[in-house]
Amino acid sequence: FTKENLRRYDAIVLNNTSRLKFPDPSQEQALLEFVAGGKGLVGYHAATDNFYAHPKAAAMMGAQFNGHPWGSGGTWAFKLNDPAHRLNAAFGGDGFWHQDEIYQYRPETYQGPEVLRLLMSLDMTKPVVAERVKNQRGSADTADEFPEVPVSWLRSYGEGRVFVTNLGHREETFANPVVLQHMLDGIQFALGDLPVDTTPTSQV
Repeated sequence: FTKENLRRYDAIVLNNTSRLKFPDPSQEQALLEFVAGGKGLVGYHAATDNFYAHPKAAAMMGAQFNGHPWGSGGTWAFKLNDPAHRLNAAFGGDGFWHQDEIYQYRPETYQGPEVLRLLMSLDMTKPVVAERVKNQRGSADTADEFPEVPVSWLRSYGEGRVFVTNLGHREETFANPVVLQHMLDGIQFALGDLPVDTTPTSQV
């Protein structure tokens, strides 16, 4: 991660990276300037389990890992926050059930709908989903206390573009053609080949 090397690329994909740490502060700055200058960043699953020593890079991603009460052995319900958005086109406007490991995020690092365009989240109206938070946090009023667990989002960052999806722990996810289309659309957006609306959710 140097300014010189990054000039060779149009986007970076963090595919299940974990605990990524830059040995030199100039490398974080190179990444931030790469994206802000008009390039792209894509994150799959553990991409949000990074940058603990680099708060600016963590903020650029949009959120940071805080456990996964929705384990990889479970099948969870997902809803589309923005059914008509181009990056959700693969899902045909419908929520779905899928087996994968899903994260919750540190509240102090989650950038929220004021910054992010939320595409997909866990469907907390389904008891099997909501009860996982209750068991983790010891709360009896889960839906009110933790109303949204984002799964996919995008954002503008300076002149650049960021797409993140928490899907991708299980290898079967990468064999699912619908999810793969969602990921491909996210890559094309990050590259600048697929223009889409990046207005934060709170402003829509």
